[in-house]
Amino acid sequence: RIWSLLNVGNCVATFSDHGNWVRKVIFHPQGGYILSCSDDRTIRVYDLKAMRCTRTLEDAHAHFISSISMHSSAVYLASGSVDKTIRLWECY
Repeated sequence: RIWSLLNVGNCVATFSDHGNWVRKVIFHPQGGYILSCSDDRTIRVYDLKAMRCTRTLEDAHAHFISSISMHSSAVYLASGSVDKTIRLWECY
């Protein structure tokens, strides 16, 4: 869910595309997008202007994805999984 800070308690969007528990949600460093990872082994990118999922990395890991992080100025996304791997993704 995305909550408005201007109108406390007002949910402005709910995304329910994941098929299992969502483990982490982050904002893109330049704004405009949020990214999430889940036990469904996907990483999803949500466009905050369009209010919808615009990209899905299916089977991004062999097991649950427990963490994601974006570099603050480069085009890299790192993901970590229960499968004991860390993957580095280029984002364009």
